[in-house]
Amino acid sequence: MRGAEEFAARTGLPKDEVWKAWLPGPSKIWLNELEHRFNRPTLDRLRKLGVRVPIAPINYWGGEGLYSLPSLAESDIIDVHSYGGEEALSADPRRTANYIPWIGAGQVVDKPLSITEWNVEYPTTDRFTAPMYLASIASLQGWDAPMIYNYSQIPFGRPEREDKWSTYFDPAISASMPAAALAYRQGHVRPARREYCLDLSREQVYLRGLDPGNSATIRTLVEQSKLSIGLPDIPELTWDVRSRIPKGTQIVNDPNRDFIPAGQTYVQSDTGELRRDWQQGVQTIDTAMTQAAVGWIGGKAVRLRDVAFDIRTPKASVTVTSLTGKPIRTSNRLLVTTVARVVASEGERTPLLSEPVTGRLSLRTSGKNPRVVPISGIGQRGTPLMARLEKGLLTFELPARGTHWYEVTLK
Repeated sequence: MRGAEEFAARTGLPKDEVWKAWLPGPSKIWLNELEHRFNRPTLDRLRKLGVRVPIAPINYWGGEGLYSLPSLAESDIIDVHSYGGEEALSADPRRTANYIPWIGAGQVVDKPLSITEWNVEYPTTDRFTAPMYLASIASLQGWDAPMIYNYSQIPFGRPEREDKWSTYFDPAISASMPAAALAYRQGHVRPARREYCLDLSREQVYLRGLDPGNSATIRTLVEQSKLSIGLPDIPELTWDVRSRIPKGTQIVNDPNRDFIPAGQTYVQSDTGELRRDWQQGVQTIDTAMTQAAVGWIGGKAVRLRDVAFDIRTPKASVTVTSLTGKPIRTSNRLLVTTVARVVASEGERTPLLSEPVTGRLSLRTSGKNPRVVPISGIGQRGTPLMARLEKGLLTFELPARGTHWYEVTLK
């Protein structure tokens, strides 16, 4: 309280408002100052000790407003935590924010962005939709380091029951991780063509309580084009700096602008590769080396550039990935990943039970002599599936049981 009163006296902020930490307003200016006073000596001390890696003093997470960003932006990297819930693919960005805009809100201009915690944790029924969704938007936006929380929070082994913070034995998350990692790390999804900066004023950052929940600009842009947040330099803080917005970036000052055309029920990346139809609850990824259909795809004919998905399972994630660095159409080795609901056995115990993904896949290919082989979780090859190749179209049925992965080889 003494510090708040002294700060109010020095800056001219109202003394009776500075200490009300639960409200947007002058208190958020004081709290940023307070964090600066804690962070700066620590950051300087670490550098003096010889620490050379990027340092994040704390994370942007937990439903925070944009008023939390200035003190974070004083460091080397902005780190974000974000957790999702049920039916994220059905969230209408005009009206609500799923976990993706909460990540995008942490992308300060000219700062790297890490995500040291993301998850849609057990027992969320459709958590299997998360890996491809997160990886694709991270690639579009150029986010630097997305990390699941957590691969394991318990000793490795054969666990007796589900553990929500250990994904290594949960196929709902882990089954799609190889495909998601390849898509992200190998750049299968192109970066956005256009860049926007939501350039905010003192009032917007500190006094209004802006966040993705009440900012249509953040919600409707983050799945379309590269989005960053611009911060002001305000007279009350001696250490903050105005964001330097790169040339060619389109500046937006209205935080509540809707960037989706009227009447449209889907949001699409400006590259044309990513599309999420929230009315149908379906996301598609349509690139040269990764093609995926995720969400309520059962009974819908999903047609992408090289792959046709005719899936019977009501809700699923099905991904075709090139393993050779060549486009799917000319690659001689592909990975097919299929995953749907995963539940625990009675009493929340193991083994976990996976709903089979059934249906038909049709792939355009220039290869010959196709072989489609199921692969177990420990890499064992099974009996090849029946596959038909006619006029460059490879077609095969997904079996009613067995595995989440299939290797397609051609000559």
